[in-house]
Amino acid sequence: DVYKRQLHRSFDLGMTLNCALPLNNFRLHGNNRPAVLIAGGIGITPIKPMAQALQARANPLQIHFAAHSRRDMAFGDRLLREFGDDIHLYSSTEGERMNVEQILTVAADDTLFYVCGPERLIDAVNAAAVKLQIATDRIRFERFNAAAITNAKPIQLELRRSNRQIEVPAEQSILDAMLESGVDANYSCRSGSCRSCAVLVLEGDPDHRDEALSDAERKQDKLFCPCVSRARGDCLVLDL
Repeated sequence: DVYKRQLHRSFDLGMTLNCALPLNNFRLHGNNRPAVLIAGGIGITPIKPMAQALQARANPLQIHFAAHSRRDMAFGDRLLREFGDDIHLYSSTEGERMNVEQILTVAADDTLFYVCGPERLIDAVNAAAVKLQIATDRIRFERFNAAAITNAKPIQLELRRSNRQIEVPAEQSILDAMLESGVDANYSCRSGSCRSCAVLVLEGDPDHRDEALSDAERKQDKLFCPCVSRARGDCLVLDL
C-alpha cells in the first residue's frame, strides 16, 4: 500500500523516526488463572514464550501442539523436556488428532484459552467454545490474515463528518475503499483482531465480522470495524 511504498522510497539508514510502541493483540493474562495453550504448526512461536512465562510464575497450564509430523514440530524436544506431562503432541502422519472439544470440556471453569495456528484450528476452537457456551473473552487468538469476504454485496458508504460518499464493491473491504479514496483512517491488523480501525456507526445495520469488539461495544457503543465488517443493508453511515 501507499505507506509501504513510501517507506522503501524515502527511508535511509540513520534516519530518526518518531514511532508508537509495538502493539500486542495477543497479550498473556497477568493473574494466576489456569491456561490452555493450543498451537498448530508454526503457531507454536508465540505459544512457547507464553508457556514459559506461565510456568515461571507457577500458573497451571496445558499445551496442545499439532503438526504434520514430529520432525515439523519446532522446539518439540525442548518443550517436552521443559513441560513433561503438561504438553501433548499430535502428529497427523501418525494418525494423531487433536480433539478440540474434549480439550475445552475438561478444562477448569476459569481457564483461559490461547490459540495460534491455521485458520481451521482457530475456527474449530471458536466453534467448540460456542457449542460449550464458553464466554468469548476466555478464547484468545490473533489471525494473521483477514477472512475472505463472503456473502457480500456493494455498499453505499457515507462518511458524515467528511461529507464523503464512497461506493464499496462487494469484493473490497470498507477500510480499503476508504483508504483508496484518500481517507486518513486508522488501522493496524486489517484482520478484525485489534480494534484500531473501530468507528462509530451513525446509520445503517452493520454486519459485524470482527473478533475484537465486545457485544456491548457493538450494540451500545455502536462501534464498527471497517477492515472486515460489512452492512446488512445497502447503506452505512460512519462518523468519519
